Amino acid sequence: MNIMITSGQAVIEMKHFDLAKTLECGQCFRWHKNQDGSYTGVVQGRIVTARQKADQLILNPVSLDEVESLWIPYFDLQRDYGSMNKLVLEQAPWMKKAADVGAGIRILKQDPWETTITFIFSANNHIPRITASVACLANRYGVNLGEGELGPFHAFPTPEVLRQISLAAWQQCGAGYRAAYLMKTAEQWENHYKNMRKVSSSKKELTTRHRRMLEMLPGVGPKVSACINLYGMGHHKQFPVDVWIRRRVKALWPEAPDTDREIEQSALRLFGNAAGYAQQLLFYEARFKKHSTL
Repeated sequence: MNIMITSGQAVIEMKHFDLAKTLECGQCFRWHKNQDGSYTGVVQGRIVTARQKADQLILNPVSLDEVESLWIPYFDLQRDYGSMNKLVLEQAPWMKKAADVGAGIRILKQDPWETTITFIFSANNHIPRITASVACLANRYGVNLGEGELGPFHAFPTPEVLRQISLAAWQQCGAGYRAAYLMKTAEQWENHYKNMRKVSSSKKELTTRHRRMLEMLPGVGPKVSACINLYGMGHHKQFPVDVWIRRRVKALWPEAPDTDREIEQSALRLFGNAAGYAQQLLFYEARFKKHSTL
């Protein structure tokens, strides 16, 4: 990976990376596509515009320190996705179409707090509505960071701010029945996350322990906890199962088990640390298949 910084713009030479697929595959909701094909988003209180030219990822404005400390981890640029893709296809030849359609997807490393709130919103929801709800929260309660092509950009609001808003305020941002869960999770988050960090130094059963702790939060079940672990905690040995994944697994995998829990456990044994990547390929292919038949 080569990095060149010029006048606040970083050019990073990459392989096995597709910016559009990575930002549009349902794992993040704070990026907006501009008319020129670039994307502008807010990550950890920073506004950045990203675009891709062949095997180059171009970020602006950034510093070298930010590239190394924030953007390389965020886009997971140091992981060997070529080897991970090879492992997936060796273990499951039935993944061939999904791997072809989703080629270039990477798993983003997002903020755990933002990811938790976002994926509680995601329960029984769809991407445009989740995006609108997250934007509503940020626009109403987040710090104004500056103007962009689509208007002002705001940081995601902190736990301190969101634990003070009312049930009605959550509902006004499209929370629906999730409003009470979100309000209680905001109230509990800081102590809860502090306890989670205490076990982060121990690798043994870390992923399982984090899942159990996350599921103690209101509105967090197995699928949502797997998403938070995968996209917010950096635990790649996850395989969130929803209706999209269940349908594609049962359609493609000859030995697919029956229940969501069995599908998840079988996929973890099959793919190991590439499970999250395999899940994202399947999810993207499922959505692509749906939209390509409209």
